[in-house]
Amino acid sequence: MQYVREVGNALPYTQTLTPTLIKVYFHSDLFSGTISAILPSMKAKLVPILLCIVLVGCKPPAKELVVLPSAEVLERAAKATRMLESVQYLLQGQFDLESEAIAAKGTLRMDGMLQEAGKQLRFQLDVTADVTGVEDSSIDGTLEVVMLSDDEVYMNLHSLTAQPSSSVFHPELIGAIAGTWWLLPPEDNAPVTGGPITPDPRLLHMQSQVIQVDNDHGIVDLQGEMAYHYDVSIDSQKLLQYLEAVAKEQDDEFSPEEVQESLENISATGQIWINPETFFIEKLSWKIAALPLQFGSTVSSSFTMHFRKHNEAPPILPPQDAKVFNPAILLSLPEDALFPEELPEGAAGVEQGEFLDLLDQINALE
Repeated sequence: MQYVREVGNALPYTQTLTPTLIKVYFHSDLFSGTISAILPSMKAKLVPILLCIVLVGCKPPAKELVVLPSAEVLERAAKATRMLESVQYLLQGQFDLESEAIAAKGTLRMDGMLQEAGKQLRFQLDVTADVTGVEDSSIDGTLEVVMLSDDEVYMNLHSLTAQPSSSVFHPELIGAIAGTWWLLPPEDNAPVTGGPITPDPRLLHMQSQVIQVDNDHGIVDLQGEMAYHYDVSIDSQKLLQYLEAVAKEQDDEFSPEEVQESLENISATGQIWINPETFFIEKLSWKIAALPLQFGSTVSSSFTMHFRKHNEAPPILPPQDAKVFNPAILLSLPEDALFPEELPEGAAGVEQGEFLDLLDQINALE
């Protein structure tokens, strides 16, 4: 069934009526007139059935949605993300990393949640990848992370295997830390907290600010709910202005020329679904090519993220029985062998040459 409806000054649009939409746009007036004409000729045994129909038909109709221009929807979405305190999400995607030393191609799945506007997070990351370069191997791993603050980050490497066995992922080293919750030293937190992968509300806000709409699909059905659906791409000029504003706000140095040069080769296209009542992002997907990373490496990726329980996600709690992580665990050294910064005051330190020798020993483990 099709219907055409005009909203405000917007152009009419045609929408397929699903059972959900029929319920939304159903009016009881049609039933009241029809039932009044039929009742006299109906048998008494049908009266209860008709009364039930009348009662259902007389329910107040659901609120009709006003279809807004895409620019206004994105503006409201940007404001909504600023009010986002918590959310659960599921990310699934593929990646292709290239650098001078190695190349990696694989898939990832991240199931997690955020609290306190991204200051707290918890996620489980499942990764499979084929790595080529110094050593060729297939890697399969599961990592879980809990961050309660910048200085309180827990990690649990549930599993990590490499086929064939790799000196980089030596089974004995992995076995020493796998399956245990570790409280990481503050200076070692950054590599495991998800970085740009996790959907920090600030990143969601940025996306709603720097994208341009290439195709407007209007309001569509998204798993039984309605959502604005747009084909989008990155507006490099808007992104440049946004990054410059953020740098100014944080008193960071910013070179428009360098940033502009790094953005020239980026190709990013995607889709976004936005709730028409709350204006929270319900789903997004991106295909990104040649994203520059550090040390001359690049990554291409495609991923889809689903969001749920906006501002209703459960609390994030610290894991039980966590141990304080000591980097000496990774070395085949006596239990009392510690790094210089962990030695008691006045104790002899490790010379730079000895420290480099230790690093060589780690890399040479077989």
